Amino acid sequence: MTLPQYPPNDSDAAPLIVPWLPPPGGAPNQDHIVEANGGAAAAADLTQPTHGPTRSPVHDSLVNGASRREDPPCDEATRDDPGGRLDEAAAATGTGSSDQTWTSVPAAVPSAVPPADGLVAAGPGESGRATLAGPASPPPSPARQPPGGPLGALDATAASTSGEAAALTHEQLVRAAAVPPTVGWRGAVLRATGGKVNLGLSREEALERQQLERIQTHLAHPHSVLVISLKGGVGKTTVAALLGLTFAQHRGDQVVVLDANPDAGTLADRLLGRSPAVSVRDLAAAAAAGAVGNPTDLARFATLTGRLHVLASEHDPAKSEAFDQQEYERVIAVLQRFFHVLITDSGTGVTHSATAGALAAARSIVVVGGPTVDGASRASKTLDWLRSNGHGDLADRAVVALAGDRTSPEVDPEAVRRYLAARSRTVVTIPPDPHLATGGPINLSRLRPATYDSARELAAAVADDFAPHELRDLG
Repeated sequence: MTLPQYPPNDSDAAPLIVPWLPPPGGAPNQDHIVEANGGAAAAADLTQPTHGPTRSPVHDSLVNGASRREDPPCDEATRDDPGGRLDEAAAATGTGSSDQTWTSVPAAVPSAVPPADGLVAAGPGESGRATLAGPASPPPSPARQPPGGPLGALDATAASTSGEAAALTHEQLVRAAAVPPTVGWRGAVLRATGGKVNLGLSREEALERQQLERIQTHLAHPHSVLVISLKGGVGKTTVAALLGLTFAQHRGDQVVVLDANPDAGTLADRLLGRSPAVSVRDLAAAAAAGAVGNPTDLARFATLTGRLHVLASEHDPAKSEAFDQQEYERVIAVLQRFFHVLITDSGTGVTHSATAGALAAARSIVVVGGPTVDGASRASKTLDWLRSNGHGDLADRAVVALAGDRTSPEVDPEAVRRYLAARSRTVVTIPPDPHLATGGPINLSRLRPATYDSARELAAAVADDFAPHELRDLG
């Protein structure tokens, strides 16, 4: 097939038809004829470019009327019409269609023809055809500084991104300084240089501060924590004492630990080193009589060790059976009026009447076990019992504490952790400690560093349950 040849640029050349596109808002007009006669041009209305990608009837028949924007890229056409502005203009005015064939003027447009308003005549292209540029862009105006100087520019930037003016903050203007270390060689360097060399916190100190922030979570309502185990002898009272001491040391509100063991519990021995003259049963009787109306009335029944309040169980085994669910509920109702964190050391089982009351009031639970076969089995069975007796939510959010007073090299402690972690929220291991092994009063300052760290980790894990449940109904 022979493609049509365009005539040379001489006076005998046949006139070429160039589609005319009206200016925006103008009325449509008929096509104008431009004669390529070596410089003489008819009075043509050149309000639109007369150049563009050359198309022939053969091309249109092959592409089946497809949109020109889908044509393969053409270097020459791309140079003449970047972005397809001619096609878009034709579509906007309705003068073009997919069947329209554009032709090229074989000679340069004479310079005698003035450019149309708003258009700038460009020099000849590489193909020798005349080109017309788009509307001339006005020169950029010099940037004006917003009112208020550089700070005003900062406000303007914040307003443009957020949709409203943002107030300046300390964080926007001041570089964040490294938190000064207080312990270890980093702290020694800071002190030796008079504070000029600040190497920041070590990984251990950063973890400690993060745990303290969790422990100090704000409580809008009292939060009751129950320390429980299916069987005794796994270190339940020791865990309850460590938890109470750690919370009392690092929190600014009131913390109380309560011995709900009906069988002459030993919580007072681990915290006070003695058995007080009054017990939790005496507080229950006073609450039933309405004799506890202020903190002074309560002080007669609670004993302080540091900042921790301790309520001892009845030390007379002949009377301890009288402490039941009803008495526990009276005691906990009084304590919730004066304390924020309430920790209950349950009895040596889960079937006692007082334990049922403690489960009903609990918002968090700590299940105590050990890194041994029987210790892990007791923790697992406690979780099973909770789920089978309507306390599945507590079991799912339970923190398992593995008291390491008994260990064996034949037992893989990591296997025990993985097994219990899959059935609870988290697992914390309390390593063996000679101070805890004495069975006497616990002093946090006498614990080994690893044991002290584990007690802080346990308290932080329990405190993670404060925020989502502190607004629950306490009834």
